[in-house]
Amino acid sequence: MSIRHRRKVLSLGVISEGTLKAEDIVSAMASELAPLRLSRSHRALVAKARRFDPSAYDDDDLAASNAADDLLTDLMNAAEDYLPAYAHIGMAEGDGACLGVWASLESLSEDARFGDGVLKVADTGEVPRGYSGFVMDVNDHGNVTLYRASRGKLREIWAIV
Repeated sequence: MSIRHRRKVLSLGVISEGTLKAEDIVSAMASELAPLRLSRSHRALVAKARRFDPSAYDDDDLAASNAADDLLTDLMNAAEDYLPAYAHIGMAEGDGACLGVWASLESLSEDARFGDGVLKVADTGEVPRGYSGFVMDVNDHGNVTLYRASRGKLREIWAIV
């Protein structure tokens, strides 16, 4: 018997691009959320989004658009509960038709600079024995990897290379 493990959080990257049509984005958002370990209410929301059919509004484009907008707002709010640490969901900087999950490097760097629960290192060997908290590893090429440390044991959250 195979046990299928579901992810708890969204992955960094593009969810939808090249469109501003809410009904297209609703479909893409539902597809991204569906494989996650969702709450019961969020599973119901994703199921509703997957059944959404703009043609059911009998040529009332405004009503269909409003319904899609409302559904998209609900999906975006739900997605906030499934973001990895130091990430946000929104449109890509400079491209309003590219929705995705993006690393919040500014926030991460600020917390590391002020020692607010983030340790910044150039090599994971610098992590103190028994350390618990976030670890921001920035290598000499500028690649950033975020780890969560628990008593010195590291688990990768995300990486940008």
